[in-house]
Amino acid sequence: MKMFQNNKGFSLLEVVIALAIFSISIIALYTIQTRTITQNSTASRITTAAVWASEKIEDLITLSYYDLKEKATDKDGVSGLQDSTVATADWNEVSPDGVYTVLWNVAEEEPLPNTKTIRIIVTTKRKGTGSQVELEYIKHKGI
Repeated sequence: MKMFQNNKGFSLLEVVIALAIFSISIIALYTIQTRTITQNSTASRITTAAVWASEKIEDLITLSYYDLKEKATDKDGVSGLQDSTVATADWNEVSPDGVYTVLWNVAEEEPLPNTKTIRIIVTTKRKGTGSQVELEYIKHKGI
């Protein structure tokens, strides 16, 4: 009597289970890849906004202390530092591609006498970032 038969190959059940495990793995990898692409895109937009803010800060700190506030019309001081719309900011500029809006506000005598606080706020029209980039610089009268 033969106890063991010499069967070669896989049964249909083994193949179905292997395909199910493989399918679940592929779906998980696809989800991870999609999320990674989305996060990379968001990081790229935030980085670009930070670069725009840095460039604008560098442009503004090269101005003399007195030239910083000459063009502002609202003169709302410290409360105006938080202005984050084109209508309420001291000045604004749109990037050449039209995606980023760079706003900047200047407050005199803040936080100390003989200083001006410059705040740059960069917003984007694209969905996905859900945030804005803000930079602040304090310029002293003697510098």
